[in-house]
Amino acid sequence: MESSFGNKLRQLHIERNETLEVLASGLGVSVVYISDVERGRRGPLNHKKIEQVVLILNTPTTELQNCADKDNNRVELRLDRGQIFLNTALAIARNWETMTEENAIQIMKILNTDCAKE
Repeated sequence: MESSFGNKLRQLHIERNETLEVLASGLGVSVVYISDVERGRRGPLNHKKIEQVVLILNTPTTELQNCADKDNNRVELRLDRGQIFLNTALAIARNWETMTEENAIQIMKILNTDCAKE
């Protein structure tokens, strides 16, 4: 199965001349495990492991996390940032299925995020 996360992980460790052994050791997993993730035989790494990869490979978090979210078909949010953040995340989640594209564009504009469709 094709994995955008696995492909991105492979691309990053090759670009940075890091071996699977170095990556696996830094994550506390086996080389076989990392190889399976890269080949799409296992799902993307969890958020904590992605943060470790970011440190090991000295790369930005966003692209790797976006690939994991896409492959998982979900987004994970930390809910420990305070009540207003919790309420905001819950409001979006509760209205996700009925939200219009116009609503989504308005939210993206508020967040100053590129609204380009993928």
